[in-house]
Amino acid sequence: MKNKENFIIALIIFTLPLQYPLFEIKFLKNLFLGEYIFLISLLLIDRKKFILIFKSLNFIDYSVIFFLLACVFSFIFGSYFKYSFVDLIGYVYLVIFYFILKYFFIYVKKNKIYNYFLFTSIFVCAIGFLGLLLIVYFDIPSSLIHYENNYPYFGEVFRIQSTTKSPTMFNNFMSIGILISLIYFL
Repeated sequence: MKNKENFIIALIIFTLPLQYPLFEIKFLKNLFLGEYIFLISLLLIDRKKFILIFKSLNFIDYSVIFFLLACVFSFIFGSYFKYSFVDLIGYVYLVIFYFILKYFFIYVKKNKIYNYFLFTSIFVCAIGFLGLLLIVYFDIPSSLIHYENNYPYFGEVFRIQSTTKSPTMFNNFMSIGILISLIYFL
């Protein structure tokens, strides 16, 4: 059982930064490999253990649930149902993802989860650095680098996005890796 849970959380974390659409179908265009792995993980986790985490909710858990309720009310009383429904699905996904991560932090050793994030961050950073080397030294463009022709104060710049959708997403993912490495090594 532990090996299955270790494998699932490793797969979820390793696929988080892989943000390229798998299908060109309009409705599925914003779903990436990590989301599909997440959906599969819902089928593979121990449901009895998962339900147990709802018996000991803390303040943050209640805040997350309250956030989801506020989103549901916004959807019900909002005027743009088509866009609001897509947003609501996204918020439900994030709340379920939060509780899945909480489940894994309870039932999988935290050090393993830290290691998965750390190794994934190093891998994604190395891929992005490779893309930067390709464009700077060999003038080979790739989707690993975002070119900004009029960046404020700097003008033309290359920004690493690696396997993520944007340089900002890359930065967010690297921030998690840096934070975990500071916690882990200090």
